[in-house]
Amino acid sequence: MSDFSVDPNISLDDAVGLIQGAYQQALGRFQQLGFQEPRKPMFDGQIPSDLTKLSDNDLGSLLTLLTEWNNFVGSMTARSQMELKTAQEVFDLVEAKLSALYHRDEEGKRRSDAERKFAVRCDQRYAHARAQLITAEAYNTILGAVVDAASKSYAAVSRRITQRGQEIERGNRTMNVQNMPVPGQPMFRRP
Repeated sequence: MSDFSVDPNISLDDAVGLIQGAYQQALGRFQQLGFQEPRKPMFDGQIPSDLTKLSDNDLGSLLTLLTEWNNFVGSMTARSQMELKTAQEVFDLVEAKLSALYHRDEEGKRRSDAERKFAVRCDQRYAHARAQLITAEAYNTILGAVVDAASKSYAAVSRRITQRGQEIERGNRTMNVQNMPVPGQPMFRRP
């Protein structure tokens, strides 16, 4: 069992360092297992507005590119969620530590909840942690829109490929129907 001690007097910087270190440890474990994050592809996830004009080969190539793009944005989503969780944990810690710090005023008198809240919010450490949290939330939201668009683009190309296959099947059935013998005629003719 690891050495564990409760220290309510841990410095804010040390506590923040522990939380951010946990994020780095998680990345390290991921890499130790031999996993690698997908590299950003040369493709930017944009698809042509009219998929019907693409050849079968171009549709297949586009689907491959979209698969790579989806893998990339998926890994970025995981990273973004870890960064958001870390920023939230840091923010909660900073808020709690500052709330304890500002529990009493300079003269030792207990502050009201409103006064303490005001003092906490005016502290630059709080503002910094809050700004990091807002940045992580915004990035996560924007990335969510990219993931949604990537998923819809993949589905659109996949659907178009399926439609092409159905068009070919319909064409084959129509040709088979047209090549059927006329009723009353022998099925096979001798040369």
